[in-house]
Amino acid sequence: MSRNRGIRRHAGSPAPAGRAGAFTPDSLSVAPRHLEIGGEWVSSFAVTGYPRDVHAGWLQPLLSYPGRVDVSLHVEPIDPVTAANRLKRQLSKLESGRRHTSDKGRLLDPMVEAATEDAYDLSARIARGEGKLYRLGLYLTVHATSEDDLAEQVAAVRALAASLLMNAQPTTYRSLQGWVSTLPLALDLIGMRRTFDTAALAAAFPFTSPDLPPADPTSVAAPDGVLYGFNIGSQGLVHWDRFAADNYNAVILGRSGAGKSYLVKLETLRSLYRGIEVAIIDPEDEYRRLCEAIGGTYIHLGNPEVRINPF
Repeated sequence: MSRNRGIRRHAGSPAPAGRAGAFTPDSLSVAPRHLEIGGEWVSSFAVTGYPRDVHAGWLQPLLSYPGRVDVSLHVEPIDPVTAANRLKRQLSKLESGRRHTSDKGRLLDPMVEAATEDAYDLSARIARGEGKLYRLGLYLTVHATSEDDLAEQVAAVRALAASLLMNAQPTTYRSLQGWVSTLPLALDLIGMRRTFDTAALAAAFPFTSPDLPPADPTSVAAPDGVLYGFNIGSQGLVHWDRFAADNYNAVILGRSGAGKSYLVKLETLRSLYRGIEVAIIDPEDEYRRLCEAIGGTYIHLGNPEVRINPF
């Protein structure tokens, strides 16, 4: 049976007082697996399954999804004493299961063997103070402009999560709680969490930006190009590889004193750092100090003693 609850603000009803009114939707319709907020449709999911091994930036594909998806991580540290006791109980269960399987003459379960090895390794690292345990809740909210579009976006996001070996389950009959859990309110109303160690949690940090070039999945090397600075609009990093474009040329425009020369010198230094040869025509003798500081060659054009071999 499907139930639908609706909360709507009528024209004659007063709006919430203060600044809260600017963030309050005109209407809110609650369904088992989605919400209709004003003219927008949203559906929330809780990640219940994770890959056994994660790499740096393992959340990046979700964070760079071309549609609108809210990704919320709720992190709660676990006391070291509590973590050690939980690991002891988990190891006892795993060892008991292994002995029972061995006594019955059955084949060992590879999943149990892998879990036992991981538990022993984690317990040793915590005992040496090399890491801690945390409880992590990962929730997703997909936004769309219509119900049909929402179904397509949900299917695409769940397929993307599955390709990352993550199991995204809908917050059925808790759609409102799932949506609130992805708002920047630090409220976890779902409470579906998994235990992570320090290394796995640190690898989830979103070292990504829409201004950065997409990573090459076939290479582990850093992307080519130059880091220019921050985008004043998004505060993201601006990284550009001029040699990846069809035309390598660029024009820098700006008012006097805006930093045009500084930007050119910055690109020069960072290009040299990457092994790129740089030649500058300097009619105003502006780059002499930079050339001397990096051990470059400064050629005075027009000097009768200067000869340039173009080959």
